[in-house]
Amino acid sequence: RNAAKKALDEFFEEHNQMEICRRALKKARATKNDPDKIKASLMQKGFSLKEIESAMKESDFEYGC
Repeated sequence: RNAAKKALDEFFEEHNQMEICRRALKKARATKNDPDKIKASLMQKGFSLKEIESAMKESDFEYGC
């Protein structure tokens, strides 16, 4: 258990969570067009709604109405 926690801590020290979310968003947009499906996909991968919406806003993602 401690080894897993240590590995995660080291990973997140080296990698910014928002940058990982941005890359995942870019990858998801390549295969999906529906913003709700993209959000659901990223949430299933463990990103928070706040992170997802922030990444979408940064990338000027069109939410639609």
